[in-house]
Amino acid sequence: MGIVIGVGQTKPQMPYDQFYGIEWDVTVSNPKAKRIGKLELHASLPVQSLMRRCVLRDNGEVAYYLDANDSTKKEGGAPAKLDGTDGQVMVEIPAFYVKFESEGNKRRCLMSLHALPGFAKWEKLYISAYEATIQRSTNKLSSVVNATADYRGGDNNASKDGKFNSLLGIPASKFTIEEARRFARNRGSVNWNCYVYQAHVELFWLFSVEYATFNSQDSFTAELDDSGCRQGGLGAGLTDVDSTLWSKYEYFAFVKCGVTNSVGNQSAAVDARMDAPVGYPGGAVVVKVPSYRGVENPFGHIAKLLDGVKLVVGSSGEIRSYVYVSPSDYGSRGVELCRPAGVYVKEGGYLRDISLGNSGDITPIGVGAGSSTFFCDKVLSTNATGAEYEAFLVLGGYSNSRADAGMLCIELVYAWNQKRNYSGTRLCYLP
Repeated sequence: MGIVIGVGQTKPQMPYDQFYGIEWDVTVSNPKAKRIGKLELHASLPVQSLMRRCVLRDNGEVAYYLDANDSTKKEGGAPAKLDGTDGQVMVEIPAFYVKFESEGNKRRCLMSLHALPGFAKWEKLYISAYEATIQRSTNKLSSVVNATADYRGGDNNASKDGKFNSLLGIPASKFTIEEARRFARNRGSVNWNCYVYQAHVELFWLFSVEYATFNSQDSFTAELDDSGCRQGGLGAGLTDVDSTLWSKYEYFAFVKCGVTNSVGNQSAAVDARMDAPVGYPGGAVVVKVPSYRGVENPFGHIAKLLDGVKLVVGSSGEIRSYVYVSPSDYGSRGVELCRPAGVYVKEGGYLRDISLGNSGDITPIGVGAGSSTFFCDKVLSTNATGAEYEAFLVLGGYSNSRADAGMLCIELVYAWNQKRNYSGTRLCYLP
């Protein structure tokens, strides 16, 4: 893992010192990982530092990038239009290279901006800065800051307008995975998708390498450690809301999109207000909205439907995970157009191990951990028996999931046509 020394006047053929990553032992319960590779890169974070919010047109062109510290402005300081007029508010994740290794009990995730030997390229993609809503006049999945009726969130119930639990300006929910896919594709191409497995895999590993931990809900701190590296996590996020109060919202989302605009591309936990009905004990409460490098609510609030992956639940209860190779095949039945991604654990519980493989797969293969050990998040599984069927995933947890939630909180949903008040998605663009 050191620098390759050239012979005489020659230069190294490959920048072997230009990668960084984490190493962990699958037998050790501590969720904190060891930083490896070139340690200076853990402070400069060459891949993560290229993540930035932008406004993306339907043709996939960037209309403009947003100010690094204030998303209400363009780069240069001019006012930005985040209401859908100029395009969708997205976070650009650059192309980069990754390598996953297994050696005995040790596992490693390595990343670089350079095409190093044994590293695979992950292409540039875009993840919505906000949890997705729907433009009602066009049925287009959207990532905007817009509190008009045309972008009403939830289930589009107009009777709540002007009330404490108004759906104006909040993420949409209560749709099926196939509806979510269709709403995204209404933007004009197969490049537009709802939240996809690969996008979340990338986001998870970017976070885990940056913070050297698998506990995304660890306490948030803006301070760096003595080496200039990130520490802690993103905080509890919107996961510890009183269930009785949330029930007054009928378990729809309650925080408007864009409350983290004030921190731009930075990771933060931003205060927001959760209103309460008149006479509710204690009244309105202040909640913390997490953002990871511009991705608002990467977990919690409402769970996110995940496309690009399927589970095949066998008659004996065995659950096999498969990942689609091409977005054009999303939703097709059978596994011929997919690659295997591991065998999903039958029992629910706190996640102890993931399949990993060569692709960084996050398929849960073992439970028996706790909320502060191993991967720290809850897996909701099934012991279903009977006829074989195909299912899909939601992830991230909900507003009352508390310690169960996090970036690897994964739930098996039993039917493709299932829709729930507390399940939405994100918008993705895959160039």
